[in-house]
This record gives sequence, structure tokens and C-alpha cells, in this order.
Amino acid sequence: MTGVLVVGAGPSGLVTACELLRRGVTVRLVDAAPRPAPYSKALLLWPPTLRVLAGLGVRATVERAALPIRAFRYFSGGRPLAALPFPDSLAPLCLPQRETERILTDRLHQLGGAVERGVRLTTVDGTGAATLALPDGRLEHIHPQWVVGADGASSTVRKRLGLRLAGSTHEESYLVVDATATGPLPDGEAHYHQSPRGALVVVALPGGRYRFFANAGPGQTMDRILAERGPAGIRLGPVEWASTFRVHRRICTRFQHGRVFLVGDAAHVHSPAGGQGLNTGVQDAHHLATAMAAVAHGRAGEELLGSYTRWRKPVVRRVVREADLQNRLWLLRCPAAVTARDVAVRLADRAGLLRRYARVLANRSAGSKTNRPAGSAGRHTV
Repeated sequence: MTGVLVVGAGPSGLVTACELLRRGVTVRLVDAAPRPAPYSKALLLWPPTLRVLAGLGVRATVERAALPIRAFRYFSGGRPLAALPFPDSLAPLCLPQRETERILTDRLHQLGGAVERGVRLTTVDGTGAATLALPDGRLEHIHPQWVVGADGASSTVRKRLGLRLAGSTHEESYLVVDATATGPLPDGEAHYHQSPRGALVVVALPGGRYRFFANAGPGQTMDRILAERGPAGIRLGPVEWASTFRVHRRICTRFQHGRVFLVGDAAHVHSPAGGQGLNTGVQDAHHLATAMAAVAHGRAGEELLGSYTRWRKPVVRRVVREADLQNRLWLLRCPAAVTARDVAVRLADRAGLLRRYARVLANRSAGSKTNRPAGSAGRHTV
């Protein structure tokens, strides 16, 4: 009998499967996509996530492939506004999501697991009973002990359970481009350019590439946005990836239905401001898998899992609220509001508050010890 069925082989699903396998719980990991996504997608790995990766034995591999981000720098109307420096203990690592997934997949294989690709979940209920559509067209009915939905914002698991992502969607559309470039570009930093025309974020990537992210109207190109909002002289080279999307502020009404649980984007979606999305999903996965293993091995009762929504939702609410606030501050256009924002940021910078906030931002996705299941806080071994 499969102990846990994990649906979705992104970072949250891979961490769930790896954490369970290394704790002696049998896992079946399925994904509807025939192959891994080739896109960069999420980038930043904050210290709590790095501690999870250390527990999985892959932190050194990640560090070799990633680029440390030493500071966030903010500009308003082309002028420097403030800096948020990160000491070594708080600095996030920048690594395209596809590379994070590749490293985690390799670890999954080492632990004896595999990703079953082209396998779609068609039904699931609160008892954990599920139906899978296999690549050859056959249907397979299974009844694992638990099911984990890690299948993204359009989660089939969530929809089959009748749960909904409550919240709102920003009217603005956004453009993201990963490319080589020349000009006055950040070196191991993320730069935030704010102007009445909108926001532009530039992040250094490993391998001499850059992420460009901006709100964009119909027909706007990144070249045009750079000319309007960025420092003079930046020129895009070959584009590796480009995409448009909308920003959401949504949290699922609950993260559990019976023996089925939601992690990552299946449970919550928000602005990429602050780079917390992947990290919050990894923390969901780590704490849930730790609790499942404790219950599976008789070290805790089922009531521990029954409190999953209660101990993760407050963390998620804070992450979503802060990401949404950052996003709104980027897009201020009223001159009086822009002036008020800039004055407040400069005063906070001079008072040293931004340096204090660096620690909060670096550890936001994990939450406090009171937001973690018993036996998991600060521990990453069986």
C-alpha cells in the first residue's frame, strides 16, 4: 500500500516526497506533464529553505550552482532610494527553479523514488481514495494513507475537493524576461526601479544572465520598458525565456480535507515581490512531511495532521499580505503618495530599520516556532 500519494513534481512536491522517503514512509509521486518544465520561474532560496535542503543532503550542490544575492537596492525616478543588504547568514541564493527541481529529482532517485510522468489525477475524495489516468489510457484506483496536492495554482486536487482560492487578482499584467544583457546591471544584487510609469525589477542570475520583471500594458516590450524605467544604457541580448501573467492574492479556504492536504501554490498564490512563493511551499512540504512521518511511525497522533491548516495558514497570511503590500508600493503613481513612500523608506533606511527587516524577510516563509507542528521546529532529521 502506498503511504502517501503526492500529486505534482514541482519543488513542493519533490520536497514532500524526499522528506517522506528519508523518514521511511512509502511515496508515489505523479505529475501530469510528460517532462519537467524548462523555464526559470521562481528564483530565490531563503535561509529556511536552505536549511531544509541541507537536511536533504543537497545544500552544497545548490550552493555550487547558485548566485548569492547580497542586497536589494531601491530606486525612485532614477535616483537611489535605499539599500537592503544581506549578511552571509541571511543572503538568499538565486537559482532558476528548473535547476532546483533537477537537484531535488536527483536526490529523489538516490532515496529510491521516481517521478511518474504523464500520470493525471482524475478523482480524489477526503478518504484519500483516488483515480489515476496512466499514459497508456488505463485508469488505476488507489487508496493511499494520505494524499498531498502539490499541483500548482490550477490544482486538480483542490478542485476535485471543492475547495477554492479566496482573494483577488490585480488588474495589471506583468512581463518577465530572462536574458543576457549589457549595461549598468546589478552584480549579485536585485534592483527595484520605481517610477510613475510603473515598476521594473532586475535580478542577477547565475551564468551572467538577468531576470527583468515589470508591469506592462498591451503591446509593451521589455526593451521599451527598460528605456522608460531603467538606467540608461541597458541592452538586451538573446532572450532565454519570456512570459506574461497576472498577480494574485489568494489563499485556499483550508489546506486540508480529510486525508488530503494542499501545499505550495495549490494552497496559496501571491505576488513574486520578496521572492517568497517557492520558499513558502517548501516550508509547507517540510513541516507536513515531518508531521506525516511522525504519525506514520506512531510518534504522534492523527490530531497533529488535523491541525495543519491552523499552523500553516497564519504564516501564509503574513507572506501574502507583505508581498501584496510591496507590490502596491511599487506601483504608486500619485505624486503625493510617491513622495510619502520615498520619505518613509529613506527614514527607515537611516534609522537602520531596513537592516532589521532583512532578518524578518529572510525567515518569513518558515514562521515562528508556534506556527510549526510539534517535533518539527528547527529539526531536519528523523
